[in-house]
Amino acid sequence: MTILDAALKYASIGYSVIPVKKDKRPLIAWEKHQKERADEKQIREWVKKWPDMNIAIVTGEISGLTVVDCDSQSAIDAFKGMIWDTFYTPMQHTPRGGMHYVCKYTEGIQNKAAVIEHMDIRGEGGYIVAAPSVNNEGTAYIWEEGFEPWVLPPAPMPPKCVTLIKSSNTFAFSLYKGLSRTPAENPGGYFTEGRRDNDLFHVSNCARKGGLEPEMIEEVLIRLVNSWGEHDPKWVSDKIKSALKRTKEDQERNLTQEIKGWVSVTERYFSVTECDKELEIVTKRDKEARRQIFHRMVKAGEVERHPDRDGTFRRIILDLQEIDYLSASGKEFGLRLPLGLSRLVRILPKNIIVVAGEPNAGKTAWLLNVAYENQNDHEVHYFSSEMGADELKDRLLKFEETNMCRLDGWKTRFWDKSGDFADAIKPNAINIIDFLELHDKFWEIGGKIREIYDRLDRGIAIVALQKNPTQVLKDGTVKNEWGLGALRAAEKARLYFTMNTGNVAVIKKAKNWKSKVNPNGMMMRYTLAQGCRFVEKGKWMTGTEFARKEQYEEVIDDTDGTIIHGD
Repeated sequence: MTILDAALKYASIGYSVIPVKKDKRPLIAWEKHQKERADEKQIREWVKKWPDMNIAIVTGEISGLTVVDCDSQSAIDAFKGMIWDTFYTPMQHTPRGGMHYVCKYTEGIQNKAAVIEHMDIRGEGGYIVAAPSVNNEGTAYIWEEGFEPWVLPPAPMPPKCVTLIKSSNTFAFSLYKGLSRTPAENPGGYFTEGRRDNDLFHVSNCARKGGLEPEMIEEVLIRLVNSWGEHDPKWVSDKIKSALKRTKEDQERNLTQEIKGWVSVTERYFSVTECDKELEIVTKRDKEARRQIFHRMVKAGEVERHPDRDGTFRRIILDLQEIDYLSASGKEFGLRLPLGLSRLVRILPKNIIVVAGEPNAGKTAWLLNVAYENQNDHEVHYFSSEMGADELKDRLLKFEETNMCRLDGWKTRFWDKSGDFADAIKPNAINIIDFLELHDKFWEIGGKIREIYDRLDRGIAIVALQKNPTQVLKDGTVKNEWGLGALRAAEKARLYFTMNTGNVAVIKKAKNWKSKVNPNGMMMRYTLAQGCRFVEKGKWMTGTEFARKEQYEEVIDDTDGTIIHGD
């Protein structure tokens, strides 16, 4: 479905749509579309003028919608705790792993940020970006299958959620109108005597982090200060200059910390372009600050420049630990891996394996199979960040139903843990982490995997990551080949493979081969039977062999470039 098709489809079911950029900002002055829907002619003109535009749906009474916007799994879980068993409403996956729950319009509910952590409300005066739009990284918004808005009408907002929204202490005020507030209307005491300087700085700092240019930030601060009443112009100017100066100093200090943290988890040459992309350094001012930071790091001996490539550096690693290779056995760990991976790759003590799986590709089933196949020969510890006792039992019962393992026959120890996995690692055992999750700063995944590696002695760790659907853009660029964290997560891995939609496994990195045959880049189709048994459909083959045998068909949707794997 193209952007034009989607926009017209949304309009046909009564939604007010507007064109937006990849960064979500409107391409038009959109306020009138809170009261007036664009017609087909207007929509076609937008698409003709901005062929790469995204599409957004205006929330509130005009579209009959109020949307719960969850930006993390914890927020999603919190919302699920407010709904009843038969609650069905349109649901949209966002590019960073969040979810939009599209509910029926609730009168009186406006935009509201952080009603709880990572949960916002889009009501009157708001909008949501809608599928098939993509973000700056090329990752798409996707409606949950069977829960598209043209298939399922929006459900009423859950009463518990309405109560939460109305009782939230989130404080909103109008910069445009410069409204004054009474103490009763301003229970937080914002911008009152004694805290005005700090509050001004906080607004300025947040605006700066959000990407606003200094000129616009200054205008926002002027409007804020003027909303307090008549003041001497010099006093107003001094207040604003102070806030802007503190903002600049704080931003440079934070940027230094972020860049040094990013560099600290890198064990290879990297470019400043890569740094800019992962840390979202986009403004001219931030890029100049980044240049100065790297210059200081070179002088301090923390990084060095590449001898031949401009803008390329590597971290100077001073923390050395001598390797006692004479005491090493040289023997394999003796690990059995589903999908025949053990036939291709040698796994040695203190190795890291990374499996990155798309949703519903069988990642957890694969990990449970690893535990099942090795628990009689090794001590196995399974750390789950998303399964409670009931869901785990349901998963394990599938093994009993297929006569693989009785429920009381599991020797694996299962632990509920969602972070700081390095603290729980058993140095000489098989450690299975399902899964390592981050909601931003994905480059930090590499550092977390390194912490896990440092805790190992003779044991191994298998780390599962989430993976967005692979995409091929119109220019042939392939997006999302790797899981979250991309190459960062692969640096310490001796084996890194992906499990993709359509049940296709791909070996992205294999360091220690079982034979002279290089397994890197090999692919295999598989089937997950009865929720727990993996069946290999053919053998591991190179990508060329795979395509030649027509076992892997790629159908590219011109709308968002998502690869649809044929059966």
